[in-house]
Amino acid sequence: MKRIFLIIGTVLVTSILLKVLFVEARSYDVTAEEYFDRGLEYAEGGDIERAIAEWQKAVEISPGYPDAHYNLGVAYSAIGRFDKAVEEFKEALRFMPESLEIRHNLGAAYASQGNLDAALREFRKIIRTNPNFAQAYYNIGTIYSLKGDLSNAVNQLEEAVRINPNYFEAYVFLGDLYAETGRKLSARNAYKRAIALSSDPQKTEEIRDKIEALRR
Repeated sequence: MKRIFLIIGTVLVTSILLKVLFVEARSYDVTAEEYFDRGLEYAEGGDIERAIAEWQKAVEISPGYPDAHYNLGVAYSAIGRFDKAVEEFKEALRFMPESLEIRHNLGAAYASQGNLDAALREFRKIIRTNPNFAQAYYNIGTIYSLKGDLSNAVNQLEEAVRINPNYFEAYVFLGDLYAETGRKLSARNAYKRAIALSSDPQKTEEIRDKIEALRR
């Protein structure tokens, strides 16, 4: 079975995180699958533009090919074409409306466009379907933070770490929010939890610097 190549693995914009997953490609027209496979090869080699060209050919032949639309959305996001990414994720959702991962990526693309209200709607839809989708709470918290609503941002991040106690990025962000709102002890505790979860010496040192800054 083939797998969909994912190009984005971490942050799209201001802590809005893209949900990363592998899904199995389904059986479609052979020629469309050939283009799909070529796109994977180019993407794995780092040639995103040529990967996009191949996946576009795949959807021209088989317009109802959600895996190819999905990969196009991820690829367009990788090169900053969030308008096109939104189009492709919406098209993928048309054929796979129950996919929370695709909806999550659509929300991330909206957020990267600066369309925070549209992003918020998508993330809330996810939570209504799956109240334990921790990354959606993280992203809602990020949106509230961008809107200046730090109290609601904190609430969302606290829910994210309640659901996933090993959510490193959420603890760091929560620590930042606590620090910004004057809750130094809570900030220190969040940062210490992040350090306990960290496997990256550079990130650990950066968090230690944040803790040191709380003493000033």
